[in-house]
Amino acid sequence: MEFSQNPSPTYNSAATRAIAYLYQIKTLVIKYLTENIKNYIFVKANDAAFKDNSVSRKSTEGYLFTLYGGPIDWQLTKQKLVTKLSMEAELLALLHAATELIWWQ
Repeated sequence: MEFSQNPSPTYNSAATRAIAYLYQIKTLVIKYLTENIKNYIFVKANDAAFKDNSVSRKSTEGYLFTLYGGPIDWQLTKQKLVTKLSMEAELLALLHAATELIWWQ
């Protein structure tokens, strides 16, 4: 939404490609295999990329939760705060993932 007010041709082209990609894969699904049903393992992972956005200087964070070998919850977002240290960005990402984990528990 950051560039939606007055998109340049570059961003407009990227948005068109993204919409075309989503249209092409609209019938794909996540398939859980029956051999993984006995493997009841809940896996949690998260990470942050420190100041990877040169325009806003904000970091990107994300998490992934899997169950039975397949993804059940995931998110990738730009952090709302500008962090000064890589560790600060990682801890903020961990806080958001832990909050979501509490809901799953």
